[in-house]
Amino acid sequence: MGIGKPIATSKPGSISGDLVTSTTADLTLYVRSDGDDSNDGLTESTALATIQEAIDRVPSFIYHPVLIDVGQGTFDGFEVLYKNATPSNYFTIQGTLTTPTLTTGTTSGTVTGGDSYTIVDTNQSWTTDELKGLLVEIDGETRFIQGNTSTQLDLVGALSSDPVGKVYSILKHGTIVSDTSKPFDGGIIIVRNCGTYIELKNLHIDMTQTPLAGVLPSYTNYVKLQTIKLTGEAIAPAWCGRISYRLFAYDIYSIANSTSGWSVEFAYTFAVDAKRIYVENGSSFGFAAVQIESGIYTDIYGFNNGNGIYIGYHSYANFYGQVKAQNNTNDGLMIYATNYTNLDKGDFSNNNNYGIRIGKYARNDFVTGTTLNAGGTLTVSGNGKSGIFVTGKSLLGLADCAGSDNGEFGIEATGNSTVIISSGTSLTGGSGDITIDDGDSTLSYSSDFAADGDIVSNLTNGCRVERKD
Repeated sequence: MGIGKPIATSKPGSISGDLVTSTTADLTLYVRSDGDDSNDGLTESTALATIQEAIDRVPSFIYHPVLIDVGQGTFDGFEVLYKNATPSNYFTIQGTLTTPTLTTGTTSGTVTGGDSYTIVDTNQSWTTDELKGLLVEIDGETRFIQGNTSTQLDLVGALSSDPVGKVYSILKHGTIVSDTSKPFDGGIIIVRNCGTYIELKNLHIDMTQTPLAGVLPSYTNYVKLQTIKLTGEAIAPAWCGRISYRLFAYDIYSIANSTSGWSVEFAYTFAVDAKRIYVENGSSFGFAAVQIESGIYTDIYGFNNGNGIYIGYHSYANFYGQVKAQNNTNDGLMIYATNYTNLDKGDFSNNNNYGIRIGKYARNDFVTGTTLNAGGTLTVSGNGKSGIFVTGKSLLGLADCAGSDNGEFGIEATGNSTVIISSGTSLTGGSGDITIDDGDSTLSYSSDFAADGDIVSNLTNGCRVERKD
């Protein structure tokens, strides 16, 4: 049962009736909506009623895997404090996935078409976007659905293999953690001061009373968030900061109404590995990652926020897969005070300001040393201002960047910045292709950069554009 040497007698109903200091075997505790906190929690028929009670039953020192298995229903928030585990022995709090009821169509079928980012079933008749925010499970993988037509699911993040011919199921989160009783001032779920490996999985966090955060892990060695949905109101639906070593965040879907902050933020952490993050409705930022030594970001989506995606104060930031920042009221992608950012490919279109802004936060705020290497295919179209704005002694490298209908220029450089383009660059705007003198004149791809090695410099502000194939 995972208990160690008893040091004191605890209340009736605790594990073996004793307060223990460490685990001696694997431990599973069950929490159900019809449970009772006076039960032992060791079986589903003797389940506990609250997640907090289950956490309090877990010894402080964890030398074996510990699982809190939470069933369907709505549960109060909880704190995980002062738990310590050894590597590979996660302390996991896991909710339940269940089958939704749909207006039209069915919740299962066989894929007839699509690719790694889409599932097509021509036998379906789903209601458009009714499945948004639900999950699809296929071939052992689970992905959030970012939108749907009557026969197609658009996924948040790629599947590892071709889905055609495989059986799928549509699921929803059956476990909801809510702040209806507002248990903590800091957030609904708090993980703090743990020298341990904490995992939160399959939880729908619903914010109704505008707490500071939905999930707030901090001052903990390793934290893993897996298949987390965030809805409702909060200043920061997910704020993950001051993780001592590493934060893993896989499959996060936030459509919370962040009225005065961001939707998802990772901050003050040594290393971040984030995959398949979808964010909407962050008034300041959708997805923000700041003060990170090394960040790996795969399949990141920021739609309908203030700024879609913000990367700041990194030593290294690497983007892989699909990166999309669209329909945001300010900028699509903002990169600030970061030594080196690698961007494989992305789409930064229809934002009110810039599609991509590099090296600055505000017009009078300059920080040197920001570098963006965009080695893949970028689409930057229909933005209110220039497609890409670069400043503050920053360096931008473009391999294959296209886009049109930007309100000002394709590329706008100022503040001693350098831009390196290739023959594949065709980014344009209503005022022209490129400007390096605050719009006083315009450079043309066809005339100024017709050949490999062509260079144009501005001796007044130190800007330089070079074609290098």
